Amino acid sequence: MTAARNLLSPHKLRNHTYYHLIGLLATTGMRSGEAVRLANSDVNFAEGLITIRESKFGKSRIVPLHPTTVKALASYKSRRNAFLEKAEAPRFFISESRGPISSPHGSFREIRRAAGLAGMEWNVRKHAFRTHRIFRPTEILAVPGDEDPILIEQDFL
Repeated sequence: MTAARNLLSPHKLRNHTYYHLIGLLATTGMRSGEAVRLANSDVNFAEGLITIRESKFGKSRIVPLHPTTVKALASYKSRRNAFLEKAEAPRFFISESRGPISSPHGSFREIRRAAGLAGMEWNVRKHAFRTHRIFRPTEILAVPGDEDPILIEQDFL
């Protein structure tokens, strides 16, 4: 999380985008492609739900969010909207070029290197998250190697 906050961000949006994107992935177990394809209408702040449309194998599903995750995503949306200056966001998470994120993998590699996790792929974390939630649902899932692992709990759980 610290590495995402420290990403090079000329317009001061990229670091916030990836901080919130990774927080969402870590707290929900969503696939990265699902998250970057989220439309604004897919994030329901009032109900605390995300609708994932036509994901793997063409299936759709609803993902519930913890209230602090809703608050963190609302904070990102507010920052994103200020950055856009009244322009319409093409997706919930956007790039600094004001368009959708076409592929987050380069930035994920950069974040993993900065965090000292260069060999760890995101899918390993996604599966670790799901396994952790099944066998220890009440425990907080920390991010290994993060300087401040409690950040996920504070901002997203």
